[in-house]
Amino acid sequence: MDGCNNCLQYLLDIGKLEPEECYECGEKSARWIQGSDGTFGVKCKDCGSEAWADLNTPCELDETDYRIFIMPFSAGKEELLFLSKVVKKSALETKKMLGSGELIISGNLREIFPTVFLLHEHQVPYNISPENPLEKYAYQPKCRYPYKIRE
Repeated sequence: MDGCNNCLQYLLDIGKLEPEECYECGEKSARWIQGSDGTFGVKCKDCGSEAWADLNTPCELDETDYRIFIMPFSAGKEELLFLSKVVKKSALETKKMLGSGELIISGNLREIFPTVFLLHEHQVPYNISPENPLEKYAYQPKCRYPYKIRE
């Protein structure tokens, strides 16, 4: 399942949103836009009227409690320092936890997504329960909304 398929941000990014009927003039010329603060709205090309709404994307509404299990691997000095920063532990504690298979990070999507991106980019072996959000929200690595606001 891809949670991005019906996401307003995704559809806006790929240009798949059809014009809406304008609430002022009634013409089907109101297009979805995104403000500099990330808020979504519609703006009519005919009469210029705008309507804004605080809409939440599927990833923003995801309250799942995720658990990231860092798999034991032979970490070099740089990788160990990187993991120490990610888990906010000393390098010695991180090394000990990594060796015992007890290096676990948990939280909701907003808390763990930045960590998942970093682990993925640094090719650190990990598993996520109950499901990998990079698979659940396949467009998220490119979009990064709501973690990155676009104008």
